[in-house]
Parts: sequence; structure tokens; C-alpha cells
Amino acid sequence: MYHATLPYLRKAVRGLVKWADKNRVESIALPKIGSGLGKLSWLDEVKPLLMEQLTPGPTRYVVYETFLNEFENNAPPRLK
Repeated sequence: MYHATLPYLRKAVRGLVKWADKNRVESIALPKIGSGLGKLSWLDEVKPLLMEQLTPGPTRYVVYETFLNEFENNAPPRLK
């Protein structure tokens, strides 16, 4: 299985920014892309790259650093 690399991630993020600007997208939400199965370090590699590339502009970018399923602990019992 292939893992993420910073050059490819940088290229993808630049493409996303150009696409969003061209299409006048108001907001985009992202997960911690490249740092899970991609094996890149979130704090040392990915987050700094996103902070650099997702500069303030017409599109609002939201990166979800943590995931919390509000129903996880209060889920109803599963049917058998």
C-alpha cells in the first residue's frame, strides 16, 4: 500500500485552493488528510503545510483535528 508524501499532498492542496477559488466555494471541511493511513506526522508535516497553503481568502477552510461521534456512548442497543 502506498503512503502519502508531502510533495503530492502539497500539489493536491494547491489544486483544491485553485478549484475553490475558480468555483467560488464558500467553505470546505477537511479531515487530517495524509496523517492517518497516509503515515505523515500531523504536527510536524501536515498541519504546517495546511497552515501555509490554506491562506485567508474567499474560501473558509475547516480542518477537523479530532473526531467525536456524539452518539457513540449513547447509542441504542443493536438489534440481533
